Amino acid sequence: GVTAPVTDATPTSTITATDLYTATISWSGAPATFHPGTEYTATITITPKSGYTLTGVTSDYFTVAGATATNSANSGVISAVFPTTATKHLTIADPSSLTLSKTYDGTTTAAVTAGALSGVVSGDAVTVSAVATYGTKDFGNGKTITVVYTLGGADAAKYIKPADYVVTNGEITKATATVTVTPYTASYDGNAHSATVASINGVNGETGATVGTVSLTTTHTNAGTYGTDSWSFAGAANYNNIAPTTITDTINKATQATLVTTAQTVTAPASFVALATTGGSGGGAVTFALTDAGTAGCSVSGTTLSYATAGTCTVTATKATDANYLVASSAAQTFTVNIGTQSALTITSTTATYGADLSLTISGGTTGGAVTYIRDSGACTVSGSTLTPTAAGSCFVTATMAGNGSYNAVSSASTEITINKADLTITADDISKAYGATDPTLTASYDGFVNSETESVLDTPVTLTRDAGEAVGSYTITAHGAADANYNIAYVDGTFSIGQTTPDGDGYATLDNSNPQVVITDGSQA
Repeated sequence: GVTAPVTDATPTSTITATDLYTATISWSGAPATFHPGTEYTATITITPKSGYTLTGVTSDYFTVAGATATNSANSGVISAVFPTTATKHLTIADPSSLTLSKTYDGTTTAAVTAGALSGVVSGDAVTVSAVATYGTKDFGNGKTITVVYTLGGADAAKYIKPADYVVTNGEITKATATVTVTPYTASYDGNAHSATVASINGVNGETGATVGTVSLTTTHTNAGTYGTDSWSFAGAANYNNIAPTTITDTINKATQATLVTTAQTVTAPASFVALATTGGSGGGAVTFALTDAGTAGCSVSGTTLSYATAGTCTVTATKATDANYLVASSAAQTFTVNIGTQSALTITSTTATYGADLSLTISGGTTGGAVTYIRDSGACTVSGSTLTPTAAGSCFVTATMAGNGSYNAVSSASTEITINKADLTITADDISKAYGATDPTLTASYDGFVNSETESVLDTPVTLTRDAGEAVGSYTITAHGAADANYNIAYVDGTFSIGQTTPDGDGYATLDNSNPQVVITDGSQA
């Protein structure tokens, strides 16, 4: 008989002969042994022995246990198709290499190389691969690693893969994260600055807090170079800590706000107030310096700006550096000194007398400069500071004191100078005559004419009269009636004497003018 193929069994090629026939079996593929998972067809050939023939056989007449048999009518060739043979369970040696310890990489994969595969039927193409997997991906010791095998090759389906390989002494150590901390270089702005955690990168795409946290010792507000700043890293469960790492952070001094020297304008003789500024930053000291002494001839001492004369000068302020700010200087600022007005000028010599020069005087003014006088109108002439009246009355004069670099010239008001009349005394001359003689012409003497003037200048000449009478004796001569615009006239009376007469040898009297008495020739007095 023919039995169904069994994996690894040796195929039979003959059937025990009978008295009637012999029979042979040939198998598809002519296997030396039956392979697993293979469908075999047995071709059975029945040959009648001598004296016999095979007749009366219908098609598909024969049956073969466990197979589907077919034959042609009156044929002894039977085709028996058997079911696929069973698959075969393979065995494998322990892995030739298995990494029991690895650094955390975010996966459960372990490196493994499969051991030698056993049980493959010669001629079958079967390969084996292995995948090793940790029970969890996280850090730890005593971890389970399972090696799972997979068959490959053209005949892999005929076989059952080996059993999984399991160990429980696996280890996953912590990984080291890549941490980037960016130091800062900033300018002082009054705010706190700190380094920046640019990135926290782990393995397998893990980032941020999943990997760990960074602690910074890098916060500063004031300007400076901080070379001992540091950061450290506290790793999460699967990552190592990173010890403090030193970095250098820098806060540069800031540029100050624009510094402006406060401009001033004064009018001489006023002084500038203390120099001052606006703007700037920080607590640095402010100093001032001349940029240009200018036309005002300025000088600076501390915060005091002095000037020599009206004009302009320029000053620059500098605010010193401090802990957080750079030094700053202002633009040159112009200071202006306007020319001043002198104090009022007054002519103090306001009364003159005809015929006498007046020395003009003033009070007030500021510069003490040269004073000039001009005649505005009236009866005078002016030369230098000397006023010469030309008539009694008044004249008007203006005085001007010269200016200087700080003050304009100043002029007085047109001032009236009163010119008083000169004093003139007219004295009637004493005159005498002898009794009975004709009156001589009365004359007068003058005291007080000025400017070489004589009685000829009088607007009204003097009138001389004597008291009436012809008797021997003294009579008053009165001067009166004279008048002149430039003179105050006073009068002094004279004496008109009439003396006795004594006939002389010629019958004439002799007049003794020193004692207006008649001398009697006989030696007696009358």
